[in-house]
Amino acid sequence: MKKILIFSIIMFVGINSEAQSKLRFIPCFQQSGMYYSSNHVTIAGYGLGAGLSINYGKHLTAQTDMNIYWLNGNALSSRLAVGYKKDGKWSPAIYGYFSLIYGSHTEVLYDDGRRPEMPVAAIGIRIAPIRFENMKGFVSILEYSYGISRNKGRINEISLVSMGFNLNGK
Repeated sequence: MKKILIFSIIMFVGINSEAQSKLRFIPCFQQSGMYYSSNHVTIAGYGLGAGLSINYGKHLTAQTDMNIYWLNGNALSSRLAVGYKKDGKWSPAIYGYFSLIYGSHTEVLYDDGRRPEMPVAAIGIRIAPIRFENMKGFVSILEYSYGISRNKGRINEISLVSMGFNLNGK
């Protein structure tokens, strides 16, 4: 009898801990434009991206995504962003991010004839002031990112729309 009671308690504890899970994984998609310029490399374009948004608790959030931009060739970017969001239906967010940019670009050779290093690494901040969220997912309009990199590099990125869908619906 004692073994059955202990087994039942352990099972119910496991069920309750799953019901109160603080970690949510949300696939997301976005439509964005990007302009990067440094002393030796220029990358620009407009395109699409997909990734994964991870929410922990009510306020912590992270997002990783991969984007492709068409205009100045076929440029790609990979981004990892970690941030803080307001809890509620209207949930603006601010992120710190690290991004790698690679692919087609326009370049100016160094004085000694060498080509610039690729991929370009940038760090910066990202703000999402028009962001709405509920248990089914989120939608964000006009997210803006600004970052810096080596050789006086500056990146400006704007996401017209970014949305994520919670596949569990919980």
